[in-house]
Amino acid sequence: MNILEYHTYVGSLKPEYFQDGQSYEQVNGKKVNITIKDGKTFVNGSEIVASINTSNGMIHVIGDVLLPK
Repeated sequence: MNILEYHTYVGSLKPEYFQDGQSYEQVNGKKVNITIKDGKTFVNGSEIVASINTSNGMIHVIGDVLLPK
């Protein structure tokens, strides 16, 4: 359950909201860090490869499973 909660943020974050150096607290209380390099956005070092708007928020597709530290 902790891994799923680490992939979940309460709210809707559109891609244009992200800025280099931001961090966001996830449902499990841990934080993820945003970095932007060469026009690409990363969450804890994993690139966001797609963002999908849904009826109840946003899904950001990344290339890895994020593991809480």
